[in-house]
Amino acid sequence: MDLTLYKTLLKVAKWQNYTKAGESLGYAQSSVTSQIHKLEMEYGIEIFERVGKKMSQTPAGDILLRYASKLVKLVEESKITVAGQTTGSFIIGTHETTMCS
Repeated sequence: MDLTLYKTLLKVAKWQNYTKAGESLGYAQSSVTSQIHKLEMEYGIEIFERVGKKMSQTPAGDILLRYASKLVKLVEESKITVAGQTTGSFIIGTHETTMCS
């Protein structure tokens, strides 16, 4: 699973525009189009549809967006949680004479 695809999906849904989504992510519009196409091929659905000049999610796209949001939040949460954990141990050594003082 490539989390980048889901992050791109969320940006496209936010902006309702591939070009603006690409600009906000630092990608070319063609890269955004390619990423959305990969998701559509993986799920076998159409995620967005154009109605005139507007773009909107299909019903299947709405469902996928909810999952994408959960996935991205869960991964970000796991990174924060895991980064906060300390693992391993360390040994502090000293000379016996220092301990007796």
